[in-house]
Amino acid sequence: AKGDTVQIAISIEEAQGRPTQGLLPLRITIRDSQGVENEYSDFYLAQDGKAAVTFPLAKNDPSGDWSVTARELVGGATGRAFFSVAAD
Repeated sequence: AKGDTVQIAISIEEAQGRPTQGLLPLRITIRDSQGVENEYSDFYLAQDGKAAVTFPLAKNDPSGDWSVTARELVGGATGRAFFSVAAD
């Protein structure tokens, strides 16, 4: 809901399903339901296959389905997930 905090957990695995070891640079892009890139979109580091992004939803952020795209910058693998922001 608007005014809440969103927590995004990102997991990066090797082909065998094990977490990728070491540090990996990521580009995380968060888009609201209107397709506008959120200010918390940025470059992040995954450590041993895990990264987390936490950000607040403003009261005036649009409701609807938002998207999160994570692109691993060494190998180029990309994943996308969605979450919904409820209207007040």
